[in-house]
Amino acid sequence: MFLTRVFIALLAAGLSGIVMLDGAGAQEYPSRTITFVVSFPAGGLSDTVA
Repeated sequence: MFLTRVFIALLAAGLSGIVMLDGAGAQEYPSRTITFVVSFPAGGLSDTVA
């Protein structure tokens, strides 16, 4: 019983590793303009960070 669980866990880990080898396809970011909406007055720390 214990060996069956270990085998299934190792099989699942191996298969997930194979799936992750392909990697994710990246999008061109940002594909459109980004608007930041902040609830602080202009010229404050939020403008410096943005």
